[in-house]
Amino acid sequence: MVMSLDSEWRTGKTTFVRMWKNMLDSNEYNERFKTVYFNALENDFIKEPLVPLFSEFML
Repeated sequence: MVMSLDSEWRTGKTTFVRMWKNMLDSNEYNERFKTVYFNALENDFIKEPLVPLFSEFML
């Protein structure tokens, strides 16, 4: 499943997604869900955007 979260600047999107990922990675859910978190802003300086994205799947 892929989801998109859209809201105004500084409304808690990143906090919400990180908390949700932590919940899904917990012992209660980690057998059923595999999560990947990718922050595009942290990798904005890279010329080839697929490289850091694909590297998240390798971890």
